[in-house]
Amino acid sequence: MKDALRSRLSGPRDRLRQYLMRRLHWLTSDTQNLLGEPASGFAWVVILGREHYDERSIRYPIRTRMDLNRVLRLELESPRQNLTYIGPYVDNHREVKIFSIKPEAESQLRRAVFVIPESLLLSLTIEPHTIVTVSRNAVRYFLSASTPSQMSGGLVRSADLYALGAGLSVGHQLELSDDTAFHERFVRSLKTLGAADWIGFVSSALTARVLDKSKPAAALLAIFVTAYLVLAQAYLTGMTMWREHQLSRLGSEVSTLIETQRRIDRTVEEHGAIARIMEGRWGTYRVWEIAGEVWNSGGSFTVVNMIGPKLTVRGSTVDATALLKKISALASVRSAKFIAPVRQDNFAQEFVIEIELKRGVKE
Repeated sequence: MKDALRSRLSGPRDRLRQYLMRRLHWLTSDTQNLLGEPASGFAWVVILGREHYDERSIRYPIRTRMDLNRVLRLELESPRQNLTYIGPYVDNHREVKIFSIKPEAESQLRRAVFVIPESLLLSLTIEPHTIVTVSRNAVRYFLSASTPSQMSGGLVRSADLYALGAGLSVGHQLELSDDTAFHERFVRSLKTLGAADWIGFVSSALTARVLDKSKPAAALLAIFVTAYLVLAQAYLTGMTMWREHQLSRLGSEVSTLIETQRRIDRTVEEHGAIARIMEGRWGTYRVWEIAGEVWNSGGSFTVVNMIGPKLTVRGSTVDATALLKKISALASVRSAKFIAPVRQDNFAQEFVIEIELKRGVKE
């Protein structure tokens, strides 16, 4: 009886698995699903072939993912879409793998929810001290579990040279070229990704489509706001004309009141003109407000450069990310970001922060 029940359940389970596998696409020189069939249209996940992106890795001395994501948003402002994978916190740092998608591939990712690099999924299935040579069609590259992949070419033409350049000891070499082996490793790696990892692989095309869908609602809201402003202006104009008519009926006894009101209006205009002039000036005293935050964090600065509303500060402190958050929270600061990687020097972190000041901030 148990065997009969299991056989009845296996049919729907297999159909569901096949449906999911057909919505997992692998984009190389062509597009196929993980059943090995030609694929097109909507995909939950597109596994992006190595030839369609550039790969690099950066180490950050930042413990929490939240703080690190903020730094990445500041540093990865680029017209190209960047996918990120944040590694575990080891030896007082996290290693971030950054995958920059090439422009010619972005048009093929418009109907995907998530985009995940091929080399990342393969690296999650590799044992330590193993160097893998990936060969498929005209693409050949090398990768390991701990270092960025490298396309074959130039000085790197073999797994031994790749290991030498990456500073790895070669314990075992493996070559992957069979599509079935790729598919099995892809499925195995997708199951190991955590919820926080998937956030770094959201397709920018999906985000753009969501924004496009929200435009009609925004347009409708704009129509209502415009109509409200027109009606409000009509009401104010009508009330003004009514009051002027009432004043004209009162006669000459209100001329003194009208002249007084005109003087008040002129005074208000002069005050506004002076305020606009003062608002356009940039006070250098704001430099000391920034300097105070650096000193309060236990740090120091070596260079301070101010051009218009932008202020560049170079120095060192114990926790550069915490200092960036404090500076960003100041009322006089519009934005603050690192313009160079944070470097660890003994017990201090060297930083270069660019700060844009606000206009007309009241102290």
